[in-house]
Amino acid sequence: MKRQQTLIWIAMLGAIFMMEAASFGEERVTVIIEKGTLTFSPQEVTIKKGDSIRWNNKAEEQHFLTASKSSEQLETLTRQSDLLLFKTMEKGEVYEKTFTDVGTFFYHCGIHEKMWGKITVEE
Repeated sequence: MKRQQTLIWIAMLGAIFMMEAASFGEERVTVIIEKGTLTFSPQEVTIKKGDSIRWNNKAEEQHFLTASKSSEQLETLTRQSDLLLFKTMEKGEVYEKTFTDVGTFFYHCGIHEKMWGKITVEE
């Protein structure tokens, strides 16, 4: 009986350790679109390669995440397809994206073009 309990505890500790190891190095930042504002909060985010950003639309209206070359030049980014953000976000919707390339990326709302954000992905 005692041996069986010990084995159960070892298995549980091993499972916890593996869950922690699997999530090690992976972080998530949440960007909120608040009700009554036309801003992303925080507007500028720095993450590590492999981390994720989660956008949470708490606003009453729809938003459309679109990648840009810079905050001044709101043109569509045409480089690597996995860096593109093209996502319509309905009221209450949450969207998450993992960034696998290092660099600085701007995005904006295609509906409200004064809404923009900056993502810096570091090694």
